[in-house]
Amino acid sequence: MTGHVRRNTHLRRFLLKKRVALGMMALFVVYGVVCLVAFQAFSALMGMLGAVMLGVTFATESQFRLWQLRKHRLSVEEKGSFPDFWRDEPILQILNPELLGGHRHGS
Repeated sequence: MTGHVRRNTHLRRFLLKKRVALGMMALFVVYGVVCLVAFQAFSALMGMLGAVMLGVTFATESQFRLWQLRKHRLSVEEKGSFPDFWRDEPILQILNPELLGGHRHGS
């Protein structure tokens, strides 16, 4: 497998992982809202909080890897560390499922 094909495979895999994390987070938040409204259950709030924390954690991990691959920053020497990611990447990009194709190379 060539480097370009391997890179695209990794990009698709991490983008799918991010979308699944965000989708599951949204699903559990909606479920929690329904439970809260229908049953007035306080545990629904805890479930929603857990879903958001877990979803954002997985989405952040995936967005970090996507950022590294897109920017060609795979090592500390190339400024590809997690602190570099936090400095360079807009935080709301983590919550973007990139349904319309996502970032283009070099952006």
